[in-house]
Amino acid sequence: MEIPENVKITPMLRQYIYWKDRYSDCLLFFRMGDFYELFFDDAETASRILDITLTARDQARSIPMAGVPFHSADSYIERLVNNGYRVAICEQVSDPRSGDLVEREVVRVATPGTWLSPGVEAGGRLAAVCGGPEIFACAFLDTIEGVIYLSDSSPEQAVEELQSFSPSEIIIPDNASDRLSSLVEEAGSRCPGTLPPVEFSRERGLSILKRRWNLETLEGFGVSDLSLSLGSAGALCRYLEETQFSSDRYLDGLRPFERPGLLRMDAATQKNLELVCKQGPDLFGVMNHCVTAMGKRLLREWILEPLFDEEAIVQRQDAVESFLQRPSFLDSVRKALSGCGDAGKAVARLGLGYRSPKDIGVIRDVLNILPRLAEYSADSSLPDNWKTFPDVGALGRMLSAAITESPPRAMRDGNIIRSGYDPCVDELRDFRDGARDSVELLQERERRLTGVKNLKVGYNRVFGYYIEMGKAAASRAPEHYVRKQTLVNAERFITEELKEFEEKVLAAAERLQEREETLFSDILDKVMEELPALREIAVRLGEIDLLASLAILASMRGYVRPVITHGEAIRIEKGRHPVIEASMSGKPFTPNSLHIDSCGDRVGIVTGPNMAGKSTYLRMAALIVVMAQCGSWVPAQSAEIGLVDRIFCRIGARDELSRGRSTFMVEMVETAAILRNVSPLSLVVLDEIGRGTSTWDGMSIAWAVIEYLHSAAEGRAKVLFATHYHELTVLADMLPGVCNLSMAVEENEQGVLFLYRVDRVPADRSYGIEVARIAGIPEAVIHRSRQLLKRFESRNDSRLPGDEPEASRASEQLKLFSPEGKDILEELAKLEPDRMTPLESLEILYSLRKRARKALDA
Repeated sequence: MEIPENVKITPMLRQYIYWKDRYSDCLLFFRMGDFYELFFDDAETASRILDITLTARDQARSIPMAGVPFHSADSYIERLVNNGYRVAICEQVSDPRSGDLVEREVVRVATPGTWLSPGVEAGGRLAAVCGGPEIFACAFLDTIEGVIYLSDSSPEQAVEELQSFSPSEIIIPDNASDRLSSLVEEAGSRCPGTLPPVEFSRERGLSILKRRWNLETLEGFGVSDLSLSLGSAGALCRYLEETQFSSDRYLDGLRPFERPGLLRMDAATQKNLELVCKQGPDLFGVMNHCVTAMGKRLLREWILEPLFDEEAIVQRQDAVESFLQRPSFLDSVRKALSGCGDAGKAVARLGLGYRSPKDIGVIRDVLNILPRLAEYSADSSLPDNWKTFPDVGALGRMLSAAITESPPRAMRDGNIIRSGYDPCVDELRDFRDGARDSVELLQERERRLTGVKNLKVGYNRVFGYYIEMGKAAASRAPEHYVRKQTLVNAERFITEELKEFEEKVLAAAERLQEREETLFSDILDKVMEELPALREIAVRLGEIDLLASLAILASMRGYVRPVITHGEAIRIEKGRHPVIEASMSGKPFTPNSLHIDSCGDRVGIVTGPNMAGKSTYLRMAALIVVMAQCGSWVPAQSAEIGLVDRIFCRIGARDELSRGRSTFMVEMVETAAILRNVSPLSLVVLDEIGRGTSTWDGMSIAWAVIEYLHSAAEGRAKVLFATHYHELTVLADMLPGVCNLSMAVEENEQGVLFLYRVDRVPADRSYGIEVARIAGIPEAVIHRSRQLLKRFESRNDSRLPGDEPEASRASEQLKLFSPEGKDILEELAKLEPDRMTPLESLEILYSLRKRARKALDA
């Protein structure tokens, strides 16, 4: 970093510069007493992002400075990380009371992918990518789960996987090719980090991972030793070591990214179905009745990755059923879990080296509720894998005996070890607490000896213990009082006795802190030995919480258990859109049924006006399938779901101008991805394909897309296709398995009434002008629109794509440029009106009119 020439480099500033140079890509939180200070450019950046005061360390203001209190630093770090910054935390590692320059070291680097905020349920997500141009090696890590997922992918697959995983941070080689950099940008990463290319070596990654699990081969994880993605996995391990100074004991395994038994949805589908949204109503918000952070995180995972495994789905359904059958059991379990902290995040933080007593306290409290949960579920019909937990009872008893009721966030705050656990801690703590009584006794004695009634004995960190007397009484101070400090209205003194007392108290406090830290380290080692079991317990508790939440959802909303089959039919009787129904505040929702089958009607063309519910109907079908394959009950009178392996959804209009994509281009890119990846067991939901271009272009594209989906994927994919092009309804007569559905409307003197009911008939028009009227378009515009619509409809050629004659009839506007029209124009151009008599002008005008009428009638 560059330092202005006029800045005096003090020992402290030299120390700051040393660490800033080593972590030049980070904001440096430099611990100074009770604050983390930032200097120079870092201070200006932090001041702007955090909205804190920017000051200066020198009178010339050449050293900008900003700071945050160390005890509340987590919230500030979180804000910086959420804005894409890395924060190097430089702590004091020597005793400030020694009088020497305090030693400082960077102990952690908080990054978007590794920061685990204690106050936020979500964890960081980290990815590493290398390779190209044909194959990209990807590794993915959810920092709470602790499992690395591996994938050797094509460019298209890599983008889809990155968008689906949605990493907070992506690590790439520092010599990354333009293709790799553009891939990361296309995946939407705001904060790519870099490592030297050698860290991405497959051989190096294989060695690191084999050493971590003491294995000869990684094939037991289902991963080939020849996989290129091992290099990216090794880079993730290296990145954890560089930023968290710990990784070996934290990681819990390797898995292929493409896990069998899951329903797949790409990022566009997840967004278009509004499964999990940062803002606005979503499926997660409707389904979430969890009482633990573990359950909420797991619900998000289940929604984004439903099952494609009938046995596993039914097992979840049986668990939900067991809660519904015994409401008292459900209530007891939820009450027990409501006092459960975020054990998943606590385990991850400890594994990453956070060493927080509060995290140990969370684990202690969680272990204490396990016996109650086992007792509640003993005679329930809950499947066995949710009735039993790893045996860590001894650890739970030890933590209950050792850790205070409300342990602090950091070890430096003390009061970690419970009284009665260690005699030495009890003795030192008694002496420390007794010192307060000793100070009061000393104060009363000195008041009697001096006769100064307002004399007091106090303490501060700078001067230690002191005796304070007002200015007027200071002359009565005994000879053995030694003047220490003069204030405006008082004098402060010390005595030899007070100095000896201070030394004993401070020595006891220091020994107490050292003893607590030693005991805590021993306790932490025992916890780390059980880390895999504790992680399993956290996952199991999250599952129980989520299953109980699904039971609450079913009971509250009147949902039904769907029948899961190996067939290829989806039959939903009187289904309801879960999100819209929940937002209607008790108003009735018009239900609709859906029967779609690979062996029967499997392509439904849905027509009808805007605002009549086409998109709602399409999303309802997809969301009910998602919920069913999550293991949830669904909003319907009854439902039979033939397992779907992929859902594709293209609904809504948006642009991506930052990537040079118009609304229509985004629509076509997403449609192309669907057509290229559709499978025989896919459910495809498409809305208004082709609307972003001219009418005939758009209708031609929509027509061709339906034809393609009808024949692609062995002719078995199930499709719902909503459109305003009601001309496409003729496809039901041309293609087997295509049926027409429409949104019912009722016309009366006041206009059009939307019934929100789906009928098995085609719509004959779109009612767009009626929607415009309802929206408040001025009546003059509505009236003129109706006039134009009648004119266009009266002159419209009803022939459809594929039926056109070779030379279609030209519009009236174009006939002016036909051969006859050209002759008339040439004759008009030759006329000289100034030399013509009125009679000649009139004769020529009649002649031209006669010829023009003939041309129009031709």
